[in-house]
Amino acid sequence: MPRLPGLALLLAAGLAAADPLPDLSYPPPGEAALRLAPGQSDPGRPITAAEAAGRAARHLIIGPDFRVIRPRDTGAQRPGRGAVPAAAKGPARAKGGRPLLWRISRRGLRPSHLFGTLHVDDPRVLDLPPAVTRTLRGSRRFVMEAVLDDGAPGLASTEMLFRDGRSLKDAAGPELAARALPLLEALGIPRRTARLLQPWAAALLLSRPPARGREFLDRRLARLARQARIPVRGLETLEEQMAVFRGMSRADQVALLADAVARRAGLADEVEALVRDYLAGDLDALARRALADAGQGGAQRRLLERLLHRRNAVMLGRLKPHLRAGGAFVAVGALHLAGRDGLIEGLRRQGYRVSRVR
Repeated sequence: MPRLPGLALLLAAGLAAADPLPDLSYPPPGEAALRLAPGQSDPGRPITAAEAAGRAARHLIIGPDFRVIRPRDTGAQRPGRGAVPAAAKGPARAKGGRPLLWRISRRGLRPSHLFGTLHVDDPRVLDLPPAVTRTLRGSRRFVMEAVLDDGAPGLASTEMLFRDGRSLKDAAGPELAARALPLLEALGIPRRTARLLQPWAAALLLSRPPARGREFLDRRLARLARQARIPVRGLETLEEQMAVFRGMSRADQVALLADAVARRAGLADEVEALVRDYLAGDLDALARRALADAGQGGAQRRLLERLLHRRNAVMLGRLKPHLRAGGAFVAVGALHLAGRDGLIEGLRRQGYRVSRVR
């Protein structure tokens, strides 16, 4: 199985939108309890996005890249029981490291730029090199994977949950659910909510390091663009990114969850290795680490096809008008840049000159 933490940090930034996770404690606040059938512990009543947003505003919010944030927090989240400890801070930027920034040029067009991101809030990653901020501020438009603040309220969180009476235990089996639920609770997710998570959503939640703050790299770039009055555009919609995961087979979702549970204890070390590769500007090392063990079976190939290869093809098509207009600063997860099917080689096949910025 490809290393899920690597995929979670390098792909699908749009799912970092701060959509709330509904509080499914029963009975809901202000409502009378319903009579349950014998042995039934929760009616599994479907809730609307508006209901989810209203309840979560008083309880939990899913923040950057599926991290749990409590509404009254003003700083970094305190790790709960069983949380993965934050890795020790390293140097602000590895010696000799260059940002993952490329210049895209073609005769008759104003040059654009392509920047590979890491979807984290690590202070070392947020310490942007001058070349990146200078290039961004000199651009005509900022293009990211998905605009992070225009999704319908509660969309991401409600789509994460079963709303048809099924549960994580039903989907993943009692043994895997029994291992996953305590880890999800340690993130601050109530068990009644955690038990209704779909396997893919539980896997992503368990593949994130503890939050250090409220802002991660892609969101910071968007904020800097808006401060400079640069228009912000997206290559995908939040709905499209959700569909990537929702459309996975049950078996593949369960495989993702099993991998996330198995790797949870070593997550801090995996994330730290990815951060150091990123700070060193080593795209090849990042890709090797994130895709370790990939291709060794049908589930792995299908996962990469859905999360990476198909989306790369879509992104290449949707980049065309931005590049023709010129002056675009494009920021996507670094894994989208790498390899023969990545954006760099794809743009070269389309006749663009793509060169690394020094």
